[in-house]
Order: sequence, then structure tokens, then C-alpha cells
Amino acid sequence: MSKHVGAGGGLRADALGRFDSVVMAVAGCGPAYTIAVTLPALIAAVGVAGPAVLLYCAIPMVGIALAFRHLGRLDPNAGAAYAWVGRSLHPFLGFLSGWAVVVSTTVFMASSALPAGSATLALLGLDTSGSTLLPTAIGALWFLLVAGVVMFGARISAHAQTLITGAQLVLLVVFAVAAMAKDGNAADFSLSWFGFSHFGSEHTFVGGALIAVFAYWGWDVTSNLGEETRGGRRGSGFGGVIGVLMVFALFTVFTISVNILIGTDAVRRAPGDFLTVLGDAIWPGWGGRLLVLAVLLSTVATLNTSLIQATRTLFAMGRDHT
Repeated sequence: MSKHVGAGGGLRADALGRFDSVVMAVAGCGPAYTIAVTLPALIAAVGVAGPAVLLYCAIPMVGIALAFRHLGRLDPNAGAAYAWVGRSLHPFLGFLSGWAVVVSTTVFMASSALPAGSATLALLGLDTSGSTLLPTAIGALWFLLVAGVVMFGARISAHAQTLITGAQLVLLVVFAVAAMAKDGNAADFSLSWFGFSHFGSEHTFVGGALIAVFAYWGWDVTSNLGEETRGGRRGSGFGGVIGVLMVFALFTVFTISVNILIGTDAVRRAPGDFLTVLGDAIWPGWGGRLLVLAVLLSTVATLNTSLIQATRTLFAMGRDHT
């Protein structure tokens, strides 16, 4: 693999600032989407010990983000892991790393079309339980819209992400604050939720950790944008570290809110509807629908970052004639 020269090769240097990098990292993790899809699985696996799993998985994740930041300072590259693994270990391992990113993002983009369409129809008050054709078609339209935005370059994508992710974060923060201000119906807050006393034969840390690692996936898109980030070597990877810390705070607050307001048994009984139940417990009437809106915004934002990560990785591999 030949080392690329500068930040050229078709990429626009200085298209993104540090703030844009943070936005991309948060959007890549898809906090609202992850809360809706991953939190029920995490609670089913570890019960009230969800905050402990999120905390102890966040520590190595921050370490990985710091390592990516250091690699990005040494060599800003649109291929990120593909390029760094190939040059430090072996070109073939870099090739596999690149294709692993492309395959995983492609699978996610295909699988998230249905939830995006279902969330859109749910906001309109339409029942989608009997068919998958209409939600899939609407999800495909969302994907085409996102692809059109990405085609205009990183600068336009960053503006769109700021609007979408900003609206999502406002909704989530408002609900998080409201949840912390309400009296608990299911349980009282306990620091033991951050310890290991709740793990045993039924709830294992390893099972929860596998789910939590997936929850943090996506922040690394900032590494693929290193060549397009203002400041180059100095600014590369900064957003990933901040993004991991921000989503950790959101995931933890919502997990604690579930333990306090509705309880883990309610999530196990209806994992698909738990966000609506939690939203109504926080804000009766409109709460559930607003959280569904946050999930829709999160899904669209994550589609954007997934497409960016796949295209930048493929661009770097093509530039190296791989």
C-alpha cells in the first residue's frame, strides 16, 4: 500500500471543524436508535446492572478512541483502520480490516431501512404490524435522501448532521432531565447498579458487555474524516473521544431511568414498545411519540455516517489500488 500524499486525491481538506467531528461521532453512535434497539437487549441480559456494564465497557472504548486519535495525528487517512493495520501489521490484514468496515456498514444500512420506515409511519399514527413492504419502501426513500446529501461532500453532510443530531440530542437531554426529576415508580436509585453484586448465573457481565460494545459502535467515523478535518493532524480523532463520553452519559441516564421509572420486568415483557412506555412514564401523552421522533432522527443520522465511513474506506482502498 502506497502512502497517500497530503489530503488530496479528491477529498476536500479543511471541510470539517472540531465541532463537526464531535457531531459526526455522536451521530455515528446513534444514541436514540441505540437506546431503542440495544437497551432492551442489555436490560434482558443484565437486569438492573446495565449502568455497570456501560461504565466498564466505556473505559476501554475511551482508550481505543484515544489510540485512534494518536494514529490519526501520525497519519490522517480516509481509510483509517484499513491503512493503519496494513502499514503496521500486514497489507492483507489491512485489506481485511477495510472490507470488514464496508460489510458491517452495508449490513447496518440495509437493516436500518425497516426501522426508519416503521418510525415514520408510527409518527403518522399508522399501524405497521401487518406489513413490511410499506415501511421498507419508506426506509429506502430515507436512504436515497441521505445518499443524495452525502454526494454533495463532507461539508454539506456536516451541516445536515448538525441539524438532525442537534434536534435528537435536545429531545434526549430534555427527557433525561425530566426522568431524573421524577419520583421512581419501580425502584429507588442505588449505587450498587454500578458494581458487580447483581451479576450471577442468570445475569452475566460478559453477555452484557457484548451488547454494550455494539452500543458504542460508530464513533470511529471521525477517523475516516481525518483528511477532511480542519487542523489535520491536530484535529484528527478529537471528536471520537468526546463522542464516546457523550453517548456514555446518555446511555447511562436512560438505563437508570428505566430501572427507576418502569422497571426491568416491563422491558422484558414488551421490548419492542419499551421506548413508548418509558416516554409516557416521563411525559404522559406525547412522551412516547417524541422519543419515536428522536429514534427516526437518530436512524437517519446513523445512515449518513455509515455511508460516509463506507465510501471513505473504499476511496482509500481504491487510491492504494487495493
